[in-house]
Amino acid sequence: MRLKFTKSLLSLLSVLGVVALLSGCGSTRELGGGISKSKYAPAGKQYDYRRDRSIEGAAGMKDESVEDESVESKPPAESEKRPEAPRERMVIYEADLALNVESVKKTLDAVNALALRVDGYVQSATTSDSYRQAVIVIRVPVAKFEQALDEIQKMGSVLRKNVSARDVTMEYSDLSLRVETARKVRERFYELLKRTTKVEDRVKILKEIERLTQVIESLSARMRSLGDRAAYSTLTVRLSAKVADTVKTFLPSPFSWIAKLSPDRRTIFGEPAKYEFKTPGGFFNLEENFNRNRGTFLFTSPDGGAGVRVGVVENYPPADLKFWDQAFVLEMNNRMYKRLKADEIKTTRGLEMKYYLYRLSTGAVYGVSLHVRGNGILVSEAVYRNEESFKKSHEAVEKFLNSLGAKK
Repeated sequence: MRLKFTKSLLSLLSVLGVVALLSGCGSTRELGGGISKSKYAPAGKQYDYRRDRSIEGAAGMKDESVEDESVESKPPAESEKRPEAPRERMVIYEADLALNVESVKKTLDAVNALALRVDGYVQSATTSDSYRQAVIVIRVPVAKFEQALDEIQKMGSVLRKNVSARDVTMEYSDLSLRVETARKVRERFYELLKRTTKVEDRVKILKEIERLTQVIESLSARMRSLGDRAAYSTLTVRLSAKVADTVKTFLPSPFSWIAKLSPDRRTIFGEPAKYEFKTPGGFFNLEENFNRNRGTFLFTSPDGGAGVRVGVVENYPPADLKFWDQAFVLEMNNRMYKRLKADEIKTTRGLEMKYYLYRLSTGAVYGVSLHVRGNGILVSEAVYRNEESFKKSHEAVEKFLNSLGAKK
């Protein structure tokens, strides 16, 4: 019996050498740049990896009892030596496009709708700089690849386009063979394990079974990945917003105090001596430093995430609130700040103001209010470092604005 076990083990070890050799080889064929624009799908039906039974249950463990010990020396049937290869070519198609579009947001919605219409799906989507740029990745059935590609190209001006095709038929077949071979060797080890009583030998066999199971799982995962990528083509679409003609010829506002307005620094230094206001709830009052031109903000939140400043500029040329409101809005639009809010405020003490909120490309929120009285313009600015700071502090700031009043 001991001699028979030794022979069986040696036989299996020789087979393992074949498995190791198979697990280290693979074949991938690249299709060069000569892809016919009108023939993205391979000839015949596209291979469906989900119908290939060679990977079904490959990672599972069989525990059927084996009564006949002679099975270990029985050669596999000819039909079992290699799983059936794909009957059609397996080709992975991918496209990467860069488009210049009128509206990034609308184009994102259009690409998403296209993916659903051709029975595909959106794999990922990211936006940046307040929807001025975006990247969306969609997966579509290979038969709809050309249709999807053509429709996407019509959504804007194509800045760049790369289309690639990779034939993975041989790689998939090789993986299938390696899975089947490893599975058969593992089954032989299971048979040998049932006839082995020595603890040391059983431990060795179990280690080989564990290793083979890991090999099968790894190869099967690779097969599923290739099959999925061959069944569903990938299109990566990079979007950028067109720059409006008015912005291309934009000149800063002719009114210096508007042109200099910035969320990043203090630009208005006239003291609001003719106005009264209270410190916003939960904010620190930094009036002493602010009046000495040593600070950026008159009031600041404890965590520094929000700040408020108030100043007065000369009403020159003499104009009303409507005029200065239009000049201010034109400047902000030319800067391409994303407007969140535009409102008219009449404070509890009778001041009429225009109030705006903008989101910047950095994620910060910038609030500005304007009030015209006589030869002066009262300008209040609020800066929120991010969305969290805005949610935490904007109510206190708006209550502060509503409390502004002129001294009697």
